[in-house]
Amino acid sequence: MDATIFSLDVQEDYFQRLLLSSGPELLGTERRAMIHGLCIPESGLDDQFDVILGGQLSDTYLKDHYMPKWQREFFRPKGTKESLGVVLRRLLNIPQPIHLPGIGSNLGRYRLEKYLSPEIRQQVRSRRAKRLETVRELRPQTAEEWVKFWPTSRQDDLAHIMGNSKLFSFETLFSHRYIIDFATKLLPEDRYAGSIASQAFSILYGKLGDVQDANTGRRPGDTALSGAKPVKNGPDKSIDTKRWNNVSDSWFDMVALQKFAPQWQSQRERLVQSSAMEILDPIIDRSAPQLMQAYAEDLGPTFNQMFFQLAMAIDDKQHK
Repeated sequence: MDATIFSLDVQEDYFQRLLLSSGPELLGTERRAMIHGLCIPESGLDDQFDVILGGQLSDTYLKDHYMPKWQREFFRPKGTKESLGVVLRRLLNIPQPIHLPGIGSNLGRYRLEKYLSPEIRQQVRSRRAKRLETVRELRPQTAEEWVKFWPTSRQDDLAHIMGNSKLFSFETLFSHRYIIDFATKLLPEDRYAGSIASQAFSILYGKLGDVQDANTGRRPGDTALSGAKPVKNGPDKSIDTKRWNNVSDSWFDMVALQKFAPQWQSQRERLVQSSAMEILDPIIDRSAPQLMQAYAEDLGPTFNQMFFQLAMAIDDKQHK
């Protein structure tokens, strides 16, 4: 359903309501307000089914979405030259290269704390350190990974499930105890690159899975080992690249949306004059009005979006 809806040349007011208004109204301000299923009740599909199933959290529990970068590197297939370099560094006691995740990725969001004001940053770090030690008592070997999503209510992407549950009869298998119990027993090598999840997908769906992914050109469940060559789509170069909805697949471009969508820009002009700026100014390491005026490249899409949504929520409260 998402692919069908989002690949259309949809009107901008849909995204205006999806990301700027409906999200915070449904979920509050403690989560990134992202709701996949807003299109379902608007299209009348919620009346056609007793319940709608979703696969949210499968990436969390059965794949490597939150696997630490160093562990992913360990399992990542390497050529002869690279493997030799790893062995030599170990023998010579030379530190292995450190590859920090990008601040826009689910693994790199912790790095966004550096953009908070010093006092707030220290408070956040202290709470995170305490939380990590609590999880380490339960998951000594995998605390670094599980602290990002255990219990499930703390998972970043739980916003999709919470939002859908408030909009229509919704269920996801991956918040049930037996699935989570199964996930606790999975070895990291089974979860790397979605290995076991891809096998399960193929068995579960059978011939129903014989469709090509619009972005990779592969069937769902296929991996690089199957020999299928990925075909990565790209934006339509004949269209102005500053057009906010010029995308190559079913996902919107969060950066382009924040930079170029006209309604987003009109909200910037309004909010920069809001008293919400006075509340947010002491929390971050730069001028709140300055950050509101334009998309900040160095902060990444997640920080920009959450700052924007906080400003909108505070402004709305002050006018009610």
